[in-house]
Amino acid sequence: MRLLGAVVISSHPQSQSVAAGANATFAVAASANPAPTFQWQLSTDGGGTWTNLTGASPYAGVTTGTLTLTAAAVDMTGYQYRCVATNPTGTAVSNAARSR
Repeated sequence: MRLLGAVVISSHPQSQSVAAGANATFAVAASANPAPTFQWQLSTDGGGTWTNLTGASPYAGVTTGTLTLTAAAVDMTGYQYRCVATNPTGTAVSNAARSR
């Protein structure tokens, strides 16, 4: 018999300075049984609303533990990113990280 376990986030993404045109990565670590799936989200209003990211440029890895932002635009300063980890037992949401 396999025991199910709740999703636990053990490492949250860290805020970082991202210059215009530069790349950045945000990483999260989560564990559970069965293993969780990941979905990165974006907030452009200080965390008031969150939208699931798609794999469209400038984002990659939106359903993995590492989100990559390629060639950041100037207007992306202050954007917040968080990751939602889910398995059949539930969901855990990481702390938000800011691009500054």
